Amino acid sequence: MGERTARWICAVAATALIGAGASGCSDLDSHALLEVDARVALADQAVHMRVSGLSPGGEVTVTSRAVDRKGMPWHGEATFRADRHGLVTLDTATPTSGTYRRPDAMGLFWSMVPRTGDPDHTSFVPPASRHHAYDVTLTATAHGPRAPVRLSHGDP
Repeated sequence: MGERTARWICAVAATALIGAGASGCSDLDSHALLEVDARVALADQAVHMRVSGLSPGGEVTVTSRAVDRKGMPWHGEATFRADRHGLVTLDTATPTSGTYRRPDAMGLFWSMVPRTGDPDHTSFVPPASRHHAYDVTLTATAHGPRAPVRLSHGDP
């Protein structure tokens, strides 16, 4: 996995744009919120995320999605249990399952795998763009529907 990680980081050494998808959430977690501290970040700059408003001990799955230069979708995923305050901080929370297994602020990015093909023999090459940027869509799912996303810096 280390070699795949190194290839991915080199492939996205330009700027990464973090786009956030959102939709309604369930009655059980009507206040669940995925917070992202940076709307735009460099590939080597940590993006800090947390999910708040969950039920204590509740389960939430956070996913990342991006499309490479060939149009192939890639995704990362991690499932967490909320603490006694209904909070999951991705920097320090240990995933119970997903594409990575240890606390890591950038785990959803470096652990992305292609929908098809062998991730150890494929590298994510970002789509060509004038600004060397690409979108990564982040979502949080708790009890089914997605939680809304709030970009805490630079977003009105």
